[in-house]
Amino acid sequence: MAETPTITRLSAPKPKAKKVKKPDPKHGPVSLKLESEAHEPIPTAPKLLLRTLRLIRDNWKIMLGLALIYLVLNLLLVQGLSAASNLETAKSSLDAFGQGAANNVANGITLYTSLIGASGTNIAPTAGAYQFLLALIMTLAIIWSLRQIYAKRVINSIKDAFYYGMYPLIPFFFVLLVVLMHLLPFALGAVLYGIVMANGIATTFIEQSLFLLVFLGLGFLSLYLLCSSAFALYIVTLPEMTPMGALRSARDLVAYRRWSIMRKVIFLPFVLLVIGAIIMVPFILFATIAAPWIFAALVTLLIVVAHSYMYTLYRALL
Repeated sequence: MAETPTITRLSAPKPKAKKVKKPDPKHGPVSLKLESEAHEPIPTAPKLLLRTLRLIRDNWKIMLGLALIYLVLNLLLVQGLSAASNLETAKSSLDAFGQGAANNVANGITLYTSLIGASGTNIAPTAGAYQFLLALIMTLAIIWSLRQIYAKRVINSIKDAFYYGMYPLIPFFFVLLVVLMHLLPFALGAVLYGIVMANGIATTFIEQSLFLLVFLGLGFLSLYLLCSSAFALYIVTLPEMTPMGALRSARDLVAYRRWSIMRKVIFLPFVLLVIGAIIMVPFILFATIAAPWIFAALVTLLIVVAHSYMYTLYRALL
């Protein structure tokens, strides 16, 4: 009788139970640590600026068109040059104190800072309302154009930016109110520091340093809050996005990356001020009559650059 072969069944090895790593009280929950490591590194601020300039160069027609429209409307409705009409008188007064290359450069920088201050202070209430409404409309038009550029869609005409970019006006306005609220600590610190220094309340070096630290601390708080709410301005322009949804999305977007984002946000006004000084000081010194006009055009272009930079940073965070 033939022997029947026996079949031996091999049992599969039992999977080892995965050990769940307990949170380390010294380093925080594991889930938070893993989530923070999952983000890709953000490009450096100079790289973001180069990307921004390349974007503007490749789409110069739409960007220049928006800048020109903003410039013309600003001059007609706000009369931005009225505050800088006495630039020649101020230059003559400064030149009377001394001559020389170093003194001329210092005078040019002083007049440049005075132009910056006058552009936002010497405005009538009615003109200020026009300026706010104009800035709101132009911001929405620029954001819509940037979104079409990143989506590689063809922009047929500049008027499309105004026709189609205005639909999130109300949600954008509510997010803008939150942004303005986040600026209150900085404004409060600036007012307090100005009162203290103007009235001689702080006389010793220690007292002045203490009030300066308070001002810097409140400014830092505003910057910390703005690192989230500023990006909500771009998120809220998405279709069917609510203001609260945009603020929550912006908060999640910058989670665990606020410090890196803050450095890149601080980099922007510093670079814009330096670029503005390099361009404006020669005009102030050698073509004073044309300087206010050049300044108005430069401010318009820098607004476009600022929005493009922030939108490029926003896209890098996605």
